[in-house]
Amino acid sequence: MTARISQSQIQFIRSLHRTKYRQKLQKFIIEGDKICSERLQYRDVEIEGVYGLSSWLDQHHESLEGISYAEVTSDQLLKISTLKTPNQVLAVCKKPGKPQDISHFKNNLCFYLDAIQDPGNMGTIIRTLDWFGFRNLYLSPGCVDVYNPKVVQGSMGSLFNVAIVELALNELLLIPDVMPIPVMGTGMSGENAFQFTFPEKGLLVIGNEGRGISPEIQSLIQQTITIPAAKKTTAESLNAAVACGILAALAAAQR
Repeated sequence: MTARISQSQIQFIRSLHRTKYRQKLQKFIIEGDKICSERLQYRDVEIEGVYGLSSWLDQHHESLEGISYAEVTSDQLLKISTLKTPNQVLAVCKKPGKPQDISHFKNNLCFYLDAIQDPGNMGTIIRTLDWFGFRNLYLSPGCVDVYNPKVVQGSMGSLFNVAIVELALNELLLIPDVMPIPVMGTGMSGENAFQFTFPEKGLLVIGNEGRGISPEIQSLIQQTITIPAAKKTTAESLNAAVACGILAALAAAQR
């Protein structure tokens, strides 16, 4: 007989909606049939518990082998979900450990995000970088939590394909034998991205949605790249995730 979710489990899962408890407990939530089914298939993250509707649990009984799971009603799923319209199943996962090698950019072109705040942007960026084959991403300490439910949903599973390191840029550049590597940044003026030859290794900084690149990081940038607008545009700037996607596509095309 399948166990049913308890009130204490409901309270525990609801606590993971908040950043401070995700950080304290080192756990996070994934939601929906697609992402939960894939994680059970690939086992690329440690799943601590699965909470699904009876029909979903019956359909995925074999893939749940070795995993703790409990049945929920539609009303209970709504209580524990972060979605307005929950999708059959939710799982609690343990945050993966930090990557042992944090100097991938010494031999590869990687992206560095400076204080990206919007969860939707972060999820889209992770998904886009995965699409173009960039498997390592560096973040400033001021970025949104990558295990925020909206980031997890927005990444559509790509969160598990990209190694993510959070570290101040000046500390990152102190890694032995890193310098000299090119550190580039986006801006309203600079070298035309469509004419730019992307280096084989280094860091490309994407700035905050509203403020752009912070002064302390700007001081470390050696070259600015701009994505030119059309002559008659009325837009003031590009969305950070869109800019990252354009640059990732251009860099990937030159490989």
